Amino acid sequence: MSMKKCVCLLVSLAALSFLVSACGNDSGQGTPVIDTVPPNPPVGFQIQDQGGTVKITWESNAEADLEGYWLYKSSSENGPFAQVNSEPLLCPWYYDDVLPMAMTYYKVTALDESGNESAFSQLIGVYCRPADKGRPESTVSG
Repeated sequence: MSMKKCVCLLVSLAALSFLVSACGNDSGQGTPVIDTVPPNPPVGFQIQDQGGTVKITWESNAEADLEGYWLYKSSSENGPFAQVNSEPLLCPWYYDDVLPMAMTYYKVTALDESGNESAFSQLIGVYCRPADKGRPESTVSG
């Protein structure tokens, strides 16, 4: 995970060095470009039950300035949703412990290097119950 971040940073730094050397303006008359365009919302959001833990996955965003992802969860379909991770997730997956016999809902957003956050992904929920012969351990909605 940290290797991917290092590679991304090296690529970004190399691109920045190129842009500075190719477009540098020593006169101070240039206008800085401020990125205000958020990334696209993540797609392909899925949950896989793994017996008390769920693996939450989505497709990687393609934006060149992608910083990572924020994951949100709630016990109610209508929220409020709390941010799960304190640092942006670098990979498009997350493992989370869930309470048995309870419904848990998730949404994810993408974050770019300028701090712009995408709209929410689709809402997806999972109901985990103790395993029993003849019935599934969880029900996924979304």
